[in-house]
Amino acid sequence: MLLGMVSAKKSLYTEAQINKYNQENKVDIIANKNTDSVAPQIIVVYPDNLDNGQTVAADKVYLKFLDNIEVAQAFLNDQQISLDSVVVTSLGISKILIVDSAGNKAEFSFTIVPR
Repeated sequence: MLLGMVSAKKSLYTEAQINKYNQENKVDIIANKNTDSVAPQIIVVYPDNLDNGQTVAADKVYLKFLDNIEVAQAFLNDQQISLDSVVVTSLGISKILIVDSAGNKAEFSFTIVPR
């Protein structure tokens, strides 16, 4: 993608040159997002070795969210949460769903029980 740069208050390329380059090289940021087929990832930070669907005796579960483009939505038990991570301290079943900007999804569930 050609954007052009400003040097000494003068553009390196005219707007017409930039548009022509982007059109000739089929640069389309939106199309790149729409062709993404890689699901986002939910990474367990704490406790170690927690797998999807497991029960854990812990004071908290800390998860991070990653995606090759961007995480667009994140939910804990159907309630919207931060797009980068979550710390769950409530006892019981927790269900995490994250969706990236292309609509790919990842899910993770676990149950926290008292220590």
